[in-house]
Amino acid sequence: MNFLGREPYMPPAWCDTLRDPPTTRVHLRTGPSPVHAWRPACIARAAASAGVPCLELWIVRDDMNAGVELSGNKVRQLELLLADAIEKGADCIVTTGAVNSNHCRATAIASRLLGLEPHLVLRVEPAGDSFQDAATQVERCYAGNLFFSHLAGAVVYAGHAKAFAAHGFDKPVQACAENLRTSGRRPYVIPKGGSTRVGVWGYLSAVDELLVHFAGRMPHHIFVAADTAGTTAGLFLGLKLMSEAAEREDVQGEGAICMDSPRGTRAIVHAVTVGANSPAAVRARCAQLAAELGVSIDAADLDTYLRCHDGGREGYARHDPVVAATVAAVAVETGVMLDTTYTAKALMVLTELIASEPDTFAPGRSRVVFWHSGGVLGACGQGEQIFGDAVGELARGGRARVLPLEQLGPGCTATD
Repeated sequence: MNFLGREPYMPPAWCDTLRDPPTTRVHLRTGPSPVHAWRPACIARAAASAGVPCLELWIVRDDMNAGVELSGNKVRQLELLLADAIEKGADCIVTTGAVNSNHCRATAIASRLLGLEPHLVLRVEPAGDSFQDAATQVERCYAGNLFFSHLAGAVVYAGHAKAFAAHGFDKPVQACAENLRTSGRRPYVIPKGGSTRVGVWGYLSAVDELLVHFAGRMPHHIFVAADTAGTTAGLFLGLKLMSEAAEREDVQGEGAICMDSPRGTRAIVHAVTVGANSPAAVRARCAQLAAELGVSIDAADLDTYLRCHDGGREGYARHDPVVAATVAAVAVETGVMLDTTYTAKALMVLTELIASEPDTFAPGRSRVVFWHSGGVLGACGQGEQIFGDAVGELARGGRARVLPLEQLGPGCTATD
């Protein structure tokens, strides 16, 4: 693998009906994301209580796909988006998101790796009402994803949430890009979340990667957190096209498709919406991205391959104590670090669904993949604020302990 090098992009064979695939990609990932069996206690309890003993749960580790500072689901999209930027002669990248955006942090790091200057247009909810309050808050922030964006030397434009409420994200981004063009720069604009017709190919390829991992025995359910819907759209469209290819029996070789679900059932993506976008908005965005690739999507397609769940709880990036407790418990039980904005909420919806709809996971429909999209860096420097109560509860339960070294005896005290 030629890390940071460019190579021709090879679309999955079953994507041959889509138009305008990317021509190149840059290597940002270290290889296929790890996939392994996973059994958090909340899932085990729900399955046992609901009478679903055969539940088979796997986790795709996109949180481990590109090194610590770059990891997460956005890397798959950035491999194609930044290759497109380089092909078009860009010398800087402009993107946007919330102040603690995983996408913006990953874009800033990846841009610097490739010699491009990152410009981030960030939505801030400051304690005060003035626009200066937003800039001051961002300038003094040394936590979360923003801290890593600062370390990468990103040029940050801090905007009050009121401005984004009035104009959306696109107008501020275009204004930033136009300002750069006026000064002689060559910006490449990546919309919020990287959810574009180019970026979505990253998750079409992810479906192919999953197909190879499971040797054609695709899962019956894929659970993933959703906001701007690029990841969801790629998984949804990938399952649809792959299933249709399997029915035509025209995909052969390594990873040949074997849909071993009972007749009449299909693999389905469960998108857990946790951002500003509603389940209806995520469905609409998936259909829109598919249309941009030349595929007409109707309600029947969406109902067959996509199911959206509202997992927002307290809202985007709100630190619900129950969500924090879930993150802490899963880390102790399995060693997997979830985040409070996205993945923990997706796991909670999966747990609730097993309890309320056990027939959904009946024999022959019980192979489940949980897609870990990353995000743990968002909590850096905010541990006490987010997890103080959760870790305290673990300590009271004897699962998180701090002990004095001296109690181990000779050789462990200052007076020895």
